[in-house]
Amino acid sequence: MSLINYMCKGLKRRFRIAGKRVGLELRRQFSGKTVWIDYGWMQLPYHGDGDLQELYYHLYGAEWWLKEWRLLAPYVKPDAVIVDVGANLGFLTTLFSKLTSGTGQVHSFEPSPVVFGKLREVVSMNALKNVRLHNMGCGEKKETLRLQFTESSGNSSLRLRRELVAYVRDVQDVEVVRLDDYLAPELTRLDLLKIDTEGFEDCVIAGTMKTLECFRPVIYLELTSEYLEPSRRALALLKSLGYYFPIEPMLEECHNGENFIALPPCRSRGNRVSLGD
Repeated sequence: MSLINYMCKGLKRRFRIAGKRVGLELRRQFSGKTVWIDYGWMQLPYHGDGDLQELYYHLYGAEWWLKEWRLLAPYVKPDAVIVDVGANLGFLTTLFSKLTSGTGQVHSFEPSPVVFGKLREVVSMNALKNVRLHNMGCGEKKETLRLQFTESSGNSSLRLRRELVAYVRDVQDVEVVRLDDYLAPELTRLDLLKIDTEGFEDCVIAGTMKTLECFRPVIYLELTSEYLEPSRRALALLKSLGYYFPIEPMLEECHNGENFIALPPCRSRGNRVSLGD
């Protein structure tokens, strides 16, 4: 892609975001309260608090929903138990809840009190009866850490990369727990573990090793060159347990937002799927 095409693509994206923001903001000001848009696949809020992640969901949600549904549905049965670490507003929590609409259960973890409040609203508005919410992060041990909030809550992190420091809007102490201690004692099964924690994935996995050995869930996680060393460690930890990837992550080429399926050794390799399907 030429520099001119790249710049034009960036400008077009900014215009789309600005246009969507204006439209949603006018509706919010007219109603005087949070705007909810029913897209059919889920209801999404617009709070008008400057969080770009909300706009991204409104702009790209339909495309993302279809892609994630096609990718994850083969691994999720109606009675599945799922843990969603880094739930944000609950986009994937909602998808998981619908996929497990039978007797399944979804545990959603979100450390930010502000974002957690939105997550709770989304769960309520979409009537997700089989979701349990946990206002905390997950890591190697129980502790209090500093969460740095950026212009998009989707980029906020307990381990923020340097180039985003200039975009920090707030810093807040949050509770972090070790999944092996916090949740595992009450689990009788775990079918899928999703981790999207902006460079903290290795710590989440390190604190969940016993649970992974016990239940061998499918894992869906973000790996990225922006957090190269944590991604390398996450990859090594999973492979030490015998996990393999249908599509091997080329970490130096992965960019923020790229998620990968990891399958346990007990899964038939004939069940592999392509992220491009």
